[in-house]
Amino acid sequence: MDQWNEFLQDTFAGSIGGITFVLSAHPFDTIKVRMQMVSENKSILKTAYKIFKYEGPFAFYKGVISPLLFSFPVSATLFACYEQYMRYFQVDRDSYQIMHWGVGGAYAGFIQSFATSPSELFKIVFQMQIQERKRKSVLRCIFEFVNKEGIAAVFKGVNSTIFRDIPQYATFFIAFESTKQYIQSQKGYLNIFDQFIAGITAGLVCVSFSYPQDMVKTKIQYEILESKQNRKYVGIDGGILKCIKEIYKDAGFKGFWQGFNSCAIYYMVACSAQLIGYEQSRIFWNTYIAIQTIIYFSVNQYPNLPFIGDYFVYYSKPQEEGCYAKIYKAEQMSTKLSICVKILQITVENQNLIDKEIQILNKLKAMNNPHLIKIYDILNQNSLLFIFMELCKQNLGEYIANIKQKNQLLSLIQIIDIAKQIVDGYRGVGGAYAGFIQSFATSPSELFKIVFQMQIQERKRKSVLRCIFEFVNKEGIAAVFKGVNSTIFRDIPQYATFFIAFESTKQYIQSQKGYLNIFDQFIAGITAGLVCVSFSYPQDMVKTKIQYEILESKQNRKYVGIDGGILKCIKEIYKDAGFKGFWQGFNSCAIYYMVACSAQLIGYEQSRIFWNTYIAIQTIIYFSVNQYPNLPFIGDYFVYYSKPQEEGCYAKIYKAEQMSTKLSICVKILQITVENQNLIDKEIQILNKLKAMNNPHLIKIYDILNQNSLLFIFMELCKQNLGEYIANIKQKNQLLSLIQIIDIAKQIVDGYRTLYFNHIIHRDLKQKNILLLSISHLKLQ
Repeated sequence: MDQWNEFLQDTFAGSIGGITFVLSAHPFDTIKVRMQMVSENKSILKTAYKIFKYEGPFAFYKGVISPLLFSFPVSATLFACYEQYMRYFQVDRDSYQIMHWGVGGAYAGFIQSFATSPSELFKIVFQMQIQERKRKSVLRCIFEFVNKEGIAAVFKGVNSTIFRDIPQYATFFIAFESTKQYIQSQKGYLNIFDQFIAGITAGLVCVSFSYPQDMVKTKIQYEILESKQNRKYVGIDGGILKCIKEIYKDAGFKGFWQGFNSCAIYYMVACSAQLIGYEQSRIFWNTYIAIQTIIYFSVNQYPNLPFIGDYFVYYSKPQEEGCYAKIYKAEQMSTKLSICVKILQITVENQNLIDKEIQILNKLKAMNNPHLIKIYDILNQNSLLFIFMELCKQNLGEYIANIKQKNQLLSLIQIIDIAKQIVDGYRGVGGAYAGFIQSFATSPSELFKIVFQMQIQERKRKSVLRCIFEFVNKEGIAAVFKGVNSTIFRDIPQYATFFIAFESTKQYIQSQKGYLNIFDQFIAGITAGLVCVSFSYPQDMVKTKIQYEILESKQNRKYVGIDGGILKCIKEIYKDAGFKGFWQGFNSCAIYYMVACSAQLIGYEQSRIFWNTYIAIQTIIYFSVNQYPNLPFIGDYFVYYSKPQEEGCYAKIYKAEQMSTKLSICVKILQITVENQNLIDKEIQILNKLKAMNNPHLIKIYDILNQNSLLFIFMELCKQNLGEYIANIKQKNQLLSLIQIIDIAKQIVDGYRTLYFNHIIHRDLKQKNILLLSISHLKLQ
């Protein structure tokens, strides 16, 4: 699956998951905010009864417009960042990757905090309109604060949001993924109930690790209603420390957990709904693509469907096309791994050559060298040899050409490459990164959510848009981002722990059962929710207080400063209630996060399944209508036939993906004829030998398939070849250093030596056949 389809799928599924997240559990969030901000509210039932008695049933959905409007960018950003991280580091989804889940979740939580913080800021403003509903429109509310304080007001509490979201979503995804994997390992599959269980688990876990941070965030963001002079939560940390101290001083450790029960219920309900929505949306998307592809191939009498075993081949455009073979992008359906497939036509003339090629590929497949392209599978189907192998983005020549065009230095690129490898060891960074990015979307959403949730007695604000316009009109666009510092402060640990918990739970379940159903996703979601809320609730408490201050005039606001009032808010919470103040309402928030995260992750996972199904059906329909000779599904691989990566006289190379692992690879496709049957047989023998080899400097062969007089060779995907890389740096007036030239020669000799010892002679050693993953990682093709 190409990057654009993956991005669309993640965005679509994430958006659906966000909508289900907000609509399913917003009443519990309103109860949570009331319990966090009104000290008299210590019971979920009593707080709910008061809201129902004095404000009516619709009061539970006060401030829902703000998070609903922001649910599209927030949830889409969250899941897109998480999936982007997982694909970038090529995380094996069939094994337990707790660190990757956590880092990916923290990264996603961090990124989405910037969207979450404004959303929750205005949500709090509306939720805290108890007696009189002064603000009725979110947009007016935004304009009001922006007009008063500038655009910074919108990000009030962004620090505390990051502080909450990083641990929240790190634990959210750890719980979700581990639960999902555990259930799948027990049952072998995941249904919608399993996703529900995983979502509940993720919600409970993430809210347990982030509720104190959420308490801090709420208090910091609620301070947006105060004038700047009266705001306590200010400073370089956005008032987080001051808020923590104030909460602890007022109520001790219990203060950080006030309203936790409501929040825990909220998160369990919301996360389960979100994850079911996400997973089902992915299923819908994938089903749509699959049906569309099938119709396309059926109408046009395409002789070969793109399914080759466990692989789906994207035949739309070959990545590479030569005289004997074509390489397409493919996908391993069982792992959703993007790979590539090399397809060779098997004929009588090339049969012996294909047999030798298969032998070499089998040798390569058995090898385990990071500098050899990985061979996943070799399939022979309908006179075609399918070689499924690792997908590389470019070869050495392309890489050199690219950096030359950008006027970059190899030494700097190598340093960055080393840094990336080091960062890979710190796997919680991905979740923190996502939490940081999403904080800019989360902060405005939660800002207005708090505004509406705190409308207790009188509902002054009825419209999120009007509320936004109100604050923007008063304080400028900065008002929308009131509390953005505290949102970042919450979201980075929240989503780091969220994804750690989600991925570890999912992988654990999958290792036990061998599959994941919707119940497993539900368990993973509950786990992720409980873990991430436990790590981010104090930050959320700070964020809420900072964002709630948006309702105050600028002169009365306490939480101001370069940190968005975080330190001041932490100090104030600690001074008022001690450490307990940071955990006030935690029980409610833990339930909220467990429910919400389980729903979110179920929605996310199901939406991804829908997306993949939609893409598959769409591809099948496309190929059927246009009379394309081969469908993109070749076993477990999906070949991207839209454009060949390389085209020669005898073969074409396309980008492919291993659907079971989501590994991006390439596929070389050769036409098998009577004339070249012997040659193809020899080629297959050689390919089988290569497949069994494990040398880091030889291209990895994943699979060799023969189908419909075509030989598909699925192999590792590289970005560029050596010639392209040299051309690129030449255009930038750069030169390879002597050390780099020696290193390149060493890698080539190392790969060639392995071939020589296996009685294989490379007959066409040139720059075009020397591929690279990076300048320090060459592979012979």
